Amino acid sequence: MKSKASIKVNFIYSTIYQVLLLITPLITAPYISRVVGPDGIGNYSFTQSIVVYFSLVAAIGSGVHGQRGVAAKRNDKGELAIFACEIILLRWVTTLISLLLYLVFISTQPEKYTGLYTVQIITIIAAGVDVTWLFQGLENFRITVTTQIIAKLMSVVAIFLFVKSESDILFYVASCTLPTMLGHLLLWPKLRSIIEKNIIKDIHPFRHLKQEILLFIPFIGTLLFSYIDKTMLGYISPSGVENGYYEQALKFIALGTSFVSAISTVVVPRMAFYFNEQDNKHLKFYSIEGTRAIMLVSCLLAGGMFSVAGNIIPWFYGTGYERSILLLQVLSIMMLVKGVNNYFGSAILIPSFKQNKYSVGIWCSAGLNIIINLFLIKTSGAAGACVASVVSEFVLFGFLIYYVRNLVSIGDFLKNSYSYLFSGALSAVIAFNVGKMLDSSIINTLILIFLVILIYCLLLLLFKDAFFISIWRKGIEFIKRKVFHR
Repeated sequence: MKSKASIKVNFIYSTIYQVLLLITPLITAPYISRVVGPDGIGNYSFTQSIVVYFSLVAAIGSGVHGQRGVAAKRNDKGELAIFACEIILLRWVTTLISLLLYLVFISTQPEKYTGLYTVQIITIIAAGVDVTWLFQGLENFRITVTTQIIAKLMSVVAIFLFVKSESDILFYVASCTLPTMLGHLLLWPKLRSIIEKNIIKDIHPFRHLKQEILLFIPFIGTLLFSYIDKTMLGYISPSGVENGYYEQALKFIALGTSFVSAISTVVVPRMAFYFNEQDNKHLKFYSIEGTRAIMLVSCLLAGGMFSVAGNIIPWFYGTGYERSILLLQVLSIMMLVKGVNNYFGSAILIPSFKQNKYSVGIWCSAGLNIIINLFLIKTSGAAGACVASVVSEFVLFGFLIYYVRNLVSIGDFLKNSYSYLFSGALSAVIAFNVGKMLDSSIINTLILIFLVILIYCLLLLLFKDAFFISIWRKGIEFIKRKVFHR
């Protein structure tokens, strides 16, 4: 079994993979926002937020447990084959249970949502056949990216072919969900080189159930943390319009999060390996440097989204989505810590088997999110949900920075982040004021994006940030090699 792939190569593949998960909605969003409208998008967003909970039941904690176990067993082909087969079989069982619970749930829901819920059965089945965790544990991100490219291209084509009016909302939902399942199925032929035929007698899938349930606890909290806003907006708001505005603003946040979470995704198997080897030197290094890299990107994204929101949303989504501008500006604030929270949880606490601490932070923050939503959604709608998300995200950061203090102290974090925080804030203020003088257009949005990046980079050079300068020099060297063949 191959040992360790390059972190840099896997980061590139993981970035592509994460972006592809969101690139389809962003490519098609201008078209869908005009054809389906805020109400249709809102109803889909609401029902999807509930379907995700059943998908999590289908997967339990098998994705993280599987990836962590594969990373630890990758040098023993026999043990790896048995482990992978056990996780796959257990996921089939939990998927079947989830499907049965979901069918009962559908029967209790209002008739106007029946079609949406029925089509999204595909999402639960997709969770049951997902084996991306196996290849990620082997640090083989190339194959998962390749299959997702095929799936997402199919999704884009299907949306433009079959979605022509508001009445085609079910075709839109199918076009978003079916390719994901097909992408997972494309990975299955590759299992023949990993899982042997003569291991049936050694398989005991239910011995992993306890560990997966322990991982399920923080992840159901994570899902509540991420989707409860949509769910509560759907139940509290009289129509799907507020959810539609919220969903369209959240698309940009999700895209930004995909960039920073790519760092966590590629580091997780490496961290699991070092925790297993008790290699404290490398654990400390990747903890601090990973946090620094995430903050470098996160502060730029937060400043960029805040300052560009007023220019991009009117032309991107069309008329009628102006309320999404304020929502995106509020949500952009949580980008400052959202990536770091994901890194602390998935790359440090879970690989070190401290998911119980992660659970405490997630559940306390999710509970706070629900309480704030109960008060603010009634009076402020989607804007209240945005405030709740930002506050609870920073509360979660407080929990997690305390739990990982042995590897990343608050002193380490502030020392490595102050230049990014200041540069991001100043670039956002300047670009925001420039944006007030520009009309909403593609060209002006690109000008603002360029301005934010330019100011951010110049400020970091003035700060003489060693981490940024090293990346800058490597980038210049790469260009010289590729363009000038030096």
